[in-house]
Amino acid sequence: MNGDPHSLAAVRQAWICYLACVLALAVGVRLVDDRVALAGFLAVHGALLGVALLLRADGRHARAAWSAFTLCGLPAVFSAVGLGLPDLHPQPYEWCWIAFDRWLLGTDPTVAVQAWLRPWSTELLQLAYATFYFLPIAVLVTLLRAGRHAAYDRCLCAVAVGFLLSYLGYYLFPTLPPYRYLEHGAPLRGLALAESVHGLLDTLEFNRFDCMPSGHTMLTLVTLALAWRYTPGLALVLTPLGVLLIAATVALRYHYVADVLAGAVLAPLALLAARFIAGGAGGRAAPGPGTR
Repeated sequence: MNGDPHSLAAVRQAWICYLACVLALAVGVRLVDDRVALAGFLAVHGALLGVALLLRADGRHARAAWSAFTLCGLPAVFSAVGLGLPDLHPQPYEWCWIAFDRWLLGTDPTVAVQAWLRPWSTELLQLAYATFYFLPIAVLVTLLRAGRHAAYDRCLCAVAVGFLLSYLGYYLFPTLPPYRYLEHGAPLRGLALAESVHGLLDTLEFNRFDCMPSGHTMLTLVTLALAWRYTPGLALVLTPLGVLLIAATVALRYHYVADVLAGAVLAPLALLAARFIAGGAGGRAAPGPGTR
């Protein structure tokens, strides 16, 4: 396979652990009250858990299998979160983060920043925000095309662990975004595509309670860390885009400063967790960027 089977084993373990925990949560604390929603929730997670248990991490096609599983599984479980969180929302967590932002900055930052936005900056930030999923894919594809399979496996592990950790945060602190919760006066206006892109993202996002932590911040920082370690040339291109993306989380009313900070804190923890799980699967600490 010419890669890092321990990292692929870690991807498998992370998925099994996440799916088992969420299923136990759904059954143990009646996460979903609606029977139809509960059936859909259990079906998605149960099917994925069954596949994860059957797939091996050391076979000839393990890399392709776990890449496909992660690529398809992440949006599936993210959307399925929306089936459960309406019933797991006993209090408005939004006010916790609003209070934190006001304590830290003395204002609502998503409201205050509107005075600085112009149509061209809104357009630029919205387009950068929309590249979120393409950043880790760019790093992974670059490594795969270069035949650096061990580095690819480690990055796949870190990305999978990062996403799944952020999803667990949504269950702990289900939070609606500022553009759905706070009064901002006027809608944001771009030059040509900003409103359409925002509308498309809003339509595709079945899970509405996805603020705490900021997955956009967390996974962008994870991706940039991986890019600088394994693909420094690509990192030069991705870093400015990542900075704009993180700025867009608050400027475009998608996130509170509180959950952006939480995402920034959790990013290095996700990287450490990925290495720890891989080590538990029999691997060693990841070598430097010169390794394949």
